[in-house]
Amino acid sequence: MKIYLPAINVSIKIEDQLISHLIKPAYEEEFSFTEVTSKNGKKKGYSGINKNGEKLYVHINGSFTTDNYDQIIKVKRDKDLDIIELFSRNNCHNLEWLKHPKIPSITPAKYFTPQKADEVQKSWLNTFEAILESDTIKGLRKPQIGAIYSTLSHWTISKDPATIVMPTGTGKTETMLSLLTALPCKKLLIIVPFDALREQTFSKFSCFGILQNFNVIKSGAVFPIVALLRHRPKSLNEVDQIFEKANVIISTMPIMAESKPEIMARVNSFCEEIFIDEAHHVAAPTWAEVKSYFPNKRILQFTATPFRNDKKPLSGKLIYNYPLSQAQSEGYFKTINFVPIQEWHPDRSDEAIAKKAIAQLREDIANGFEHVLMARTIKKERAEQVFNLYKNETDLNPVIIYSKIDNEASILKNIKALKHKIIVCVNMLGEGFDLPQLKIAAIHDHHRTLGITLQFSGRFTRSVRNSDKIGDAHFFANIADPKVSENLEELYNEDSNWNELLRIKSEDTISGVASLDEMIRGFSKKPQKVSVTQIFPRCSAVVYKIKENEKDEDDYVDENKDVEVNWTPTNFTKYFRNKENIYFDDINITENVVYAIVQRQEKIVWGNIKELESIEYDLYIAYWNPKLKLLFINSTNNSSLHEELAKLLIGDKAILIRGEDVFRCFHNVRRVVLFNVGLLYSNKGPKRYVMYTGPDVKEGLTPAHLTSHIKSNVFGLGIEHGDKVTIGCSYKGRIWSRMAYTIAQYKIWCDYQGKKLTDDSISTDDFLKGVLLPEEIKYRPNFCPITIEWPDLIYSDVEHHFDIVFNGDSIPLYAVDIELINISDTGPIFFEITSSRYKASYKINVSDKGLEFISLNSKMYAEIRLGSKRFSLLEWFKDNTPIVRFEDTSYFEDNYYIRPQSVERYIYDIEAINDWIWPATVDIKTESQGFDPIDYSSVQFHVIETIKNTYNYKIIFNDDDKGEAADIVAFRLDGNSVIVELYHCKYSSESFAGIRIGEFYEVCGQAQKCIRYKHNILRLVEHLEYREAQRKREHNQTRFIIGNIKDLVEIKRRTLKEKKVKFNVFIVQPGLSKSKLLNDSNNKLVELFGVTEFYLRETGDIPLQIIANK
Repeated sequence: MKIYLPAINVSIKIEDQLISHLIKPAYEEEFSFTEVTSKNGKKKGYSGINKNGEKLYVHINGSFTTDNYDQIIKVKRDKDLDIIELFSRNNCHNLEWLKHPKIPSITPAKYFTPQKADEVQKSWLNTFEAILESDTIKGLRKPQIGAIYSTLSHWTISKDPATIVMPTGTGKTETMLSLLTALPCKKLLIIVPFDALREQTFSKFSCFGILQNFNVIKSGAVFPIVALLRHRPKSLNEVDQIFEKANVIISTMPIMAESKPEIMARVNSFCEEIFIDEAHHVAAPTWAEVKSYFPNKRILQFTATPFRNDKKPLSGKLIYNYPLSQAQSEGYFKTINFVPIQEWHPDRSDEAIAKKAIAQLREDIANGFEHVLMARTIKKERAEQVFNLYKNETDLNPVIIYSKIDNEASILKNIKALKHKIIVCVNMLGEGFDLPQLKIAAIHDHHRTLGITLQFSGRFTRSVRNSDKIGDAHFFANIADPKVSENLEELYNEDSNWNELLRIKSEDTISGVASLDEMIRGFSKKPQKVSVTQIFPRCSAVVYKIKENEKDEDDYVDENKDVEVNWTPTNFTKYFRNKENIYFDDINITENVVYAIVQRQEKIVWGNIKELESIEYDLYIAYWNPKLKLLFINSTNNSSLHEELAKLLIGDKAILIRGEDVFRCFHNVRRVVLFNVGLLYSNKGPKRYVMYTGPDVKEGLTPAHLTSHIKSNVFGLGIEHGDKVTIGCSYKGRIWSRMAYTIAQYKIWCDYQGKKLTDDSISTDDFLKGVLLPEEIKYRPNFCPITIEWPDLIYSDVEHHFDIVFNGDSIPLYAVDIELINISDTGPIFFEITSSRYKASYKINVSDKGLEFISLNSKMYAEIRLGSKRFSLLEWFKDNTPIVRFEDTSYFEDNYYIRPQSVERYIYDIEAINDWIWPATVDIKTESQGFDPIDYSSVQFHVIETIKNTYNYKIIFNDDDKGEAADIVAFRLDGNSVIVELYHCKYSSESFAGIRIGEFYEVCGQAQKCIRYKHNILRLVEHLEYREAQRKREHNQTRFIIGNIKDLVEIKRRTLKEKKVKFNVFIVQPGLSKSKLLNDSNNKLVELFGVTEFYLRETGDIPLQIIANK
């Protein structure tokens, strides 16, 4: 019979660190056996013989004589198994060699020597052959051969750190093994992120993986001696004992990072090559510190995604990038079939995913596939919760696994042996876990980044040569989950093609990294003490232009003659008189960037001790834009405007942009809230400068101050192109922002600001007129509030699911309204938080102590739920105040009253009002059409019927109800643009049209709330998806008048792809008479419309249209 015999190896432990040398891998051989029993008939073992006459004794129980046997194996466990089961492939770990001709006769302590390691390494010389696989030949894959030759080529000319990008499943480990023997490496250190990957790498390197089977590594090559570091070496002697005896040493990054400097220095003395596997897991500070111990060594980083989990690119030259698209076309990736699930209720999402995934697994098994299902969760508590959905599928033997679970090693072994068909895990079975049978992914918790998603998908797309037991992969996820990050939105759409989208997203991102890599490579100094990827300058600059050509004797200037500029970056270091103080500097000629890190010594500020000085490091960056003819200088040392440096770089005609011109950087920044204003007295005197900050800014912007002072420096927050930005500038010539970027991104910021600074059409005379002034809330403004909104946190925090809890009953936020009641321009501000079944009433008292929130209903206890945490709304409002907007555009936010410095009249053009003819069949006192039955006499029904016949809408959605975005939400397409139109309907308090301002405060407030959707269209789409699912679930009705959920998904996809969205907002009130308003143009209603129009235009560039009655 043919049996499977265990591997033969020699091993030793040094301070619990393992060193092992494989003599002979596990193998199959023909033996015939007879059972050996004791006198009382009890089985002692088996006696076997092979075709060469070699005898094998299998020891199970009792004593035995070894003299007559060439080989002896001991059975350690499961001794009752029959001979076939004992020698099955899955039982090798229960067998131990006691005698074999290949087992060395000397002790392990004498076997492992530096001489033995050298002997092994020399056996690899000329044993590597790059055999390319084909249909008939086993060998290396194309990406493996490309990576091998790219590395060998790089190493012929450089020892700079390098990066290899290979999609998951294309064979990174075999690439490393090939390089080990192709060079060959004398002493290789491999650093991996996790324990599981360390164990797997150790296993593969011990036997050359599959490469000797493929004759890529010839049979004459002796297996490497491999050491596995389980903890930090405690002494230099321990390092010596391990590293001198091994060819390959495998460690995790935490072990290396936590080792003492003297330990790492000794490690460096042994190793010439360092491989970093799954390098994207390495955080910047950790890797920078570890890498610093290996100067002038060959460092090679392997990854499928060349950007770390902290979103920063890997350092090191990108020397090989095998595209995901090619891996797919070459068949290295199995197809991913994405199965979308739409479940809007979070409590039902897991059940829906599990049900579909289990059904797919059973179908695959019935079709003869050896597939395994993995349910992915983000933390232990979630795994236990999700496991309850799978545990009753007992025939599929579900198992739960997470880090440090009891019997983790045993569970992993059984998973690899395919004993569990369902696995519920927490961030495990990722890198380092090679199980091609993993083909069904139940994604109960999404990943947050593209890089991790790419790595995760690779676990399920692995192919196996010539196997009909492995089919395509299936991914199950809830596409209604609001926590999907924006860069993954397109993956989690109903009709997503993951194979195509993963390729596009992967290659687009890697292309961006490659571009950054090109810039990094443009810096010339080697080696680099500091990598450009580690530098994140604050967005700050003094900007120099070139002095224009002077007039000649005839008062003539030749405007066609370019000003000569001599950009001389090599002069950069001349600025620093003591060159020894330059810690590092470098130049990128192509990108016109030069930087230096300069060391300076300062006196200590906490004492008068001459012997002690404080060492500081400053960053200097100079960037020349040849098109704008501007020089940007950035420095952490702001004690100077660096005029001398500017003249060294671009010549004596360098002139600092200063004075009023610097305030051009505020151009196009809307709704500016100023935090700091510094003013200089225009008349000389003892008091020359005054600074106003926070609530005191308003004092500095009084007309009296502005006429007697000169703007010195200004800093604030505003909105530019729909995004919040910070911007500051100084009269002396400095501009800045709070943002910190890479040098490449900093260049883009400079270019944008430079265009403003050189635009003579931008006037700065009145730029402070429109700013908003923050002050501590001490009084109640004498204006009517027109809207109350949840704080921005509610709409920006995608990590939490927000619910409002009424007396213990949790209601999703999308089904809850917050709205003003009893609107007045004096007294407390009243508001309600309502759902279809509940109402919580509050009032806000305003005094010199700020805002006080008071509940008006003692029988209603309302809370807000953020994920698993719950807070009383009254307590939560203290730190998260609702935003209250008033009719003059001022507002309460974050316990500040923010207002324009002067009250302006914003007048709406009455002629622009659309005066519809409302038929007698419309009851203008009835607003909503309802659902079943529909009220055909309502205002809403008439609006829907009118716009259905007027515009070619793709979607008309009835969103009328508590928590609405608008009464009617409509989408239409215009070329590549998506037009979103929001109709806010309001009933009339009388049966005739007139002018009643009280009917408009609420609806104008609703119109202003729309702005939150302009800045996040996906939130609007998700809101509508939620509302449709809720309506169907609770009433079996649809909110779609035109279109359906698939059309809404198409709208989402189009907005993600084209990024072109236009908004229009409509206020509909048939109780308003346009003709009467024309005869009363001074009516306050015209200003209320004007304020609403101004706010929508300023914050979102959204036009407002009023639909009224004749």
